[in-house]
Amino acid sequence: LPAKDLSQSPNDKHLVRLASELNISQFNDFLLHLGLQTKDWEKIEYNWGRAEDAMVVALLQWKERNQNVTFQKILDAQESIADNRHHLCQVFKGQPGLLENTSFGFKDTPEDRFLSTLSRKLGNCVIQLGIELGLTFSDIEAVYVKHPKDLFSQMYEVLKIWKQKTPENTYLNLMLAIQRVRGKQFLKRNFCCNI
Repeated sequence: LPAKDLSQSPNDKHLVRLASELNISQFNDFLLHLGLQTKDWEKIEYNWGRAEDAMVVALLQWKERNQNVTFQKILDAQESIADNRHHLCQVFKGQPGLLENTSFGFKDTPEDRFLSTLSRKLGNCVIQLGIELGLTFSDIEAVYVKHPKDLFSQMYEVLKIWKQKTPENTYLNLMLAIQRVRGKQFLKRNFCCNI
């Protein structure tokens, strides 16, 4: 990455994407090099259960607790654990657009009925998809409090909040976020999108 990018501060979407790239077995050491303590990581792991969610929450908390958060610090932590993969390249990497329409117009706003059906297909990616859709972590935490241990209601609530709060609440933006979180094959299987 260019030096100008390394000096920038990652946004929440960058941290979600980074968490999906990192190896869980090295994550504790990675966090220690970022300055988060083991007890903090253990508490997050306990409270959030799923490794993917805990990793995202840990990175978001690291960002919240520190003033000078940069991609350079992430790269330094990655190098300190001898992880030579190009995670930051993946975080910045664009994604190809959706080339072929499905049975709905990509510029339209999804109906609640569609969002309800979709929430049952997406699986356990509430935090990741919520952040990709532009929700704040506070919004997502409120969803977890409102619907504890009800994955489908959590996902549906995140989708409804996105639809209500976001001016760019189109099928296209929803599909691009899903592609980023769940992958191209998920879209192809569930929506017949040729990507």
